[in-house]
Amino acid sequence: MKSARVYPCAALLSRGDLRDVQYAAPTTTPIPRKFSLRDSQSHVIDQDGMPICVACAICAIAESRPFFDGVDLSECWVYERRANAGRGMELRDALKIMKKQGTCVNACFPISNKCLQKVCSPTRMNKEAEQYRIGSYHRVYYDLPGTIFANKLPVFAAVPVYDASWRSNGKIKMPSGKFLGYHAIVITGYDLDNKVFEFKNSWGDDWGDDGYGTLPLSYPIPEAWIVKPKEHEPQPEPEKAVTITSYKVVKSFFGARLILNIESSQEFKMSVQPSVFPFPRYIHKGSNTVAVYVPYKLNHVTHLMLMFKSRSGAEIIFVRLFEVTAKLS
Repeated sequence: MKSARVYPCAALLSRGDLRDVQYAAPTTTPIPRKFSLRDSQSHVIDQDGMPICVACAICAIAESRPFFDGVDLSECWVYERRANAGRGMELRDALKIMKKQGTCVNACFPISNKCLQKVCSPTRMNKEAEQYRIGSYHRVYYDLPGTIFANKLPVFAAVPVYDASWRSNGKIKMPSGKFLGYHAIVITGYDLDNKVFEFKNSWGDDWGDDGYGTLPLSYPIPEAWIVKPKEHEPQPEPEKAVTITSYKVVKSFFGARLILNIESSQEFKMSVQPSVFPFPRYIHKGSNTVAVYVPYKLNHVTHLMLMFKSRSGAEIIFVRLFEVTAKLS
């Protein structure tokens, strides 16, 4: 049996900001009578009564195509960084966080334990969050169907929730009953013939139509945003991405211990040949200190091959030859 539950509402309407960029949908392009992006969305989550609907909605957009297509992102990470010290979150606040900081994956800061336990280190979460950021966002004041169709993207919105009209198994009626607050949703489509919007909720897949609902086209929507994917940033040539700034060699029981100081503008998996221990080292963006053990002969120069692969290790990006010129006695 489908649930008609209503969770506490904790979306806060964004305060006015003259810097907001407004979006106007093209008026000359005809739109189809019905359009849906539901097939491009990730799984429906259950916020389980927590006041994190805004974080859930923005992460749902970032998990959809053409953003990060199914990557399970952490709503808790976004909510923890809100500007508001109390309960709830502004939509614009979530947009700023996702554009400037991004969010880590859910496995590092899971929603399943009420956002109370971080599994990964802060360093790892911050590094990971940089990979999952959104691009530009624009305030939408009218023509949501035209906006959705023109961009082929969902809309991030806040809507008022009324007790009577939302206990309807997902088919929301015009406002009636007690006002409960504002709730953040993802508008994924529209049907002009039936005069409804389709939206993705965050109250579990046993709510509504497998987690989705409909709203009348005339339902009040006081705040709506179109969010765009982050534009591709040109990467430097891989060979120029890595600089070995210094190194030193120390004699050890296992061979010559080579300590490399590496500056990198990208992330790589590095292996060294020949090497006493052949397992790879991870090179992070920024400064790295890497120690490897290589075989040596007394008073000989050792020639090494440094192999840089993609983080998955599936693709060799480039190879660099390196000479250990220090002579060990």
